[in-house]
Amino acid sequence: MDRTFCSYDVWGQASASGAAPLWRAPSQVELPLVKVLADGTYASVVINPKLRGARRDRVLTAAKAGAELDPQDGYLMHVIEYKCPTGTATAPVS
Repeated sequence: MDRTFCSYDVWGQASASGAAPLWRAPSQVELPLVKVLADGTYASVVINPKLRGARRDRVLTAAKAGAELDPQDGYLMHVIEYKCPTGTATAPVS
């Protein structure tokens, strides 16, 4: 999926179908660090946006502890950060 279609509910629907969702997310999406992986990528959790305060903190703590998450609370994910070249490089003017 592309970054304009990412949402907690759509992630849940894709996961429930047995799919392994792959998304390109905008840089402002908060993906908290759960665990750094050997290849330099990291595990994160997408938390239900309806959860606030202490309940949200408990979901993140559970994810960091390796607990299985209730799909109503959050989903674990593998994050690979990358930068796309913008194509705006210019050649020197002579």
